[in-house]
Amino acid sequence: MTDSAATPGLGPLVVVGAGRVGLFLARSLARQGREVTGVVTRSAASRERVAAAVPVVAAVSMDDPRVLAARTLLVCVADDDLPGVVRELVQAGAGDVGQFVAHTSGRHGVGVLTAFPGPVAAVHPAMTYTGTASDDAIPQAIAYGVTATGPGLAAALGLVHELGGRAELIPDDRRPLYHASVCHAVNHLNTLVADAADLLRACGVDDPSAVLGAITHAALTNALASGTAALTGPVVRGDRDTIEAHLRALVGQPAAASYRAMALRTAERAQEAGRLPSPAADEIRVLLASGG
Repeated sequence: MTDSAATPGLGPLVVVGAGRVGLFLARSLARQGREVTGVVTRSAASRERVAAAVPVVAAVSMDDPRVLAARTLLVCVADDDLPGVVRELVQAGAGDVGQFVAHTSGRHGVGVLTAFPGPVAAVHPAMTYTGTASDDAIPQAIAYGVTATGPGLAAALGLVHELGGRAELIPDDRRPLYHASVCHAVNHLNTLVADAADLLRACGVDDPSAVLGAITHAALTNALASGTAALTGPVVRGDRDTIEAHLRALVGQPAAASYRAMALRTAERAQEAGRLPSPAADEIRVLLASGG
């Protein structure tokens, strides 16, 4: 996208926060032709991150004139930190009636931004970032959970369009549920795969990714395409003896409790989908509850 294609009403733009999300969006918007005039930082370490990730953009303080002059403020800080950062921005004089203020928190809606008189929005990228050069390979066409109304919605949709993404409109009171769904899929998937890798190392496998890579990619692809219909394995087959053997093998392993919890939920979904008969589902539930 060229400079002329950048959404005129959104810039110049300042990113507040030099974490993984803020730096990625600052870099992406600058590459798309947006005039990014600063990234608000708090420490020498964060200033160094800005210099490394977005060398064409200045690291600035909260009270820098560029923050007040920006047409758009994009606040990219941790969910629990957002209310405090909003208060700091208000105290610094940010958020006049002509300034669009958006945040990237998944949990919060627009209620946290009520101190700003101009258009506001919640614009959460449904993506996980590493903070490394590998983030440059992230495709543009990701989803953004957007909550806004009126001029704020129009500005948010323009921002998402500029980033090459797709907006999913989330009601304000559903933001925590939306965020829980994304965290459940992404963060807990990371924990699940890491636990599985540890179990493979306990079996003597030096490179767990060689075992898990193809099968987990296939499982995710199939789950997204077909949901519960894609389930395979001993739970959906009702293989009680195999599950019992798993539970015995997992004694003393940190992943034992999460295996039981996920196997129980798998049995429930399989039963709801008509793939696991009730007698077998009941037997598996009793087995998992007893720990084998």
